[in-house]
Amino acid sequence: MRAAIVPGSMSMSIISRLVEDWMGPEGTLHSLDVSYRRPVLQGDDLKLQALVTDADETPEGPRVKLDVYMENARGERPLQGTAVVELPRKA
Repeated sequence: MRAAIVPGSMSMSIISRLVEDWMGPEGTLHSLDVSYRRPVLQGDDLKLQALVTDADETPEGPRVKLDVYMENARGERPLQGTAVVELPRKA
């Protein structure tokens, strides 16, 4: 390897932070499922994305499904997955 590998738990926590920042303090993260496709190397420039793929109204509140991924400068996606978030109801 040309550089040290970033631990998988750190990569997942970065994706988790992306989702939590997007949903705000009133939202609830119900699930985050990721797949590790290749190593994230120390010093990699990373782009994080979360794309809304589905939305549904449940008795508990609005739920949104997101496709999330991390992309490096080489165009590889070393980590990708899905998140389900419950958003607050508007008054």
